Amino acid sequence: MKEIYINIVLIVVFICSIVIGLLITNQGKEKKNRYNFLINFPYEMGSRSPKLNLVFRLVLALFCGVCSISSIVILFVDGIYLLEKVLSLLLIFNSFLLIGLFLLNMNNYKIHLANSISFMVINSISYFLIGYLPLRNNFTFYPLWISIVGFIIFAMMIFLLLLPCVKNWYMLKKDDEGNMIRGKIFPLAALEWVNILMYILIFVILTINYF
Repeated sequence: MKEIYINIVLIVVFICSIVIGLLITNQGKEKKNRYNFLINFPYEMGSRSPKLNLVFRLVLALFCGVCSISSIVILFVDGIYLLEKVLSLLLIFNSFLLIGLFLLNMNNYKIHLANSISFMVINSISYFLIGYLPLRNNFTFYPLWISIVGFIIFAMMIFLLLLPCVKNWYMLKKDDEGNMIRGKIFPLAALEWVNILMYILIFVILTINYF
């Protein structure tokens, strides 16, 4: 039962971090200039105030810590399969890559892109394991719907990574005055947020399974 409570705390901390991030980012801004999940990167969440940024970073650090604790609990549970241990290690590693999405900007786009793609790929592998584990264990511990959900999301994430539009997804276009143009949707920024939500969904699925 302790896994349930840790995962619930994880989800609550995540929601709090995003709410705090939106509040400090949109503070004093006009509606048209407010944060947009379809075009703005996670690292663009923040404030010009060092104190507000510190609060936001501390909540993110707490979120990363709870992610690691939740995964470590799975890792040391007796009687689980090796693949479950691999899944827990992937979740721990991805929690740090997730924090990287909030810290690494596009000034060095190669490092940001490597972090972003690694996060997406590990997310995809995690969903593959979530889909495969119930089949591997002959549904001893997991219901069939987890396999179905896991494989569907895995297929969707691989499809998104292979879309033709992602060939230049990290290149920001400029207008005649040198200002960045992103359009209504900027693929890399939107995909990063989709993958962050998919990462949290893993813990939601694991929590539901305990019931």
